[in-house]
Amino acid sequence: MRIACIGWGSLTWDPGKLPIKEEWQKNGPLLPIEFARESLDQRITLVIVENSLTVTTLWVEMTCLNLDSARESLRIREGTMLGNIHSVCRGERPTTSTKVTVLGWLNQVEFDCAIWTGLNCKFKNRNIKPTAKEVVRHLKLLNNEAKLKAEEYVRKTPKQIGTKYRSLIESELGWTPLE
Repeated sequence: MRIACIGWGSLTWDPGKLPIKEEWQKNGPLLPIEFARESLDQRITLVIVENSLTVTTLWVEMTCLNLDSARESLRIREGTMLGNIHSVCRGERPTTSTKVTVLGWLNQVEFDCAIWTGLNCKFKNRNIKPTAKEVVRHLKLLNNEAKLKAEEYVRKTPKQIGTKYRSLIESELGWTPLE
């Protein structure tokens, strides 16, 4: 069984012990990604946000031989619940627009399944999507250590993840990609 892991943020530059083959490829499925989740360390991270601009994600082949072990490996790397690790396999009837998109991509690249992290938007401890201005304001007000971590996340995010919020972050804070 060939399984692809789809990524767009820190997973792509810091996979940890995720069992993957080779390097991340830059021709993943087009997904609506945005800086819309405040993490525990106050960074604003990327998540799938319906009705956002679509960007070309990245992917890497897993060395796992079955879907359960691939999902569990990603769950451990992400430090989350298994319910936040999404997947779709050929032959399934997709139940979300994201799964429809990923399934179409799977058929082009000849993988059997794909997995990805599916966290919700979150801001100020509420499951809401912040505005771009709220994100920039939040980032501007962070203390030194938190601001450094937040800047690192934004700047290390692959350049191809060109979101609306990222454009504002770059122009307001100067946090341009490191690539």
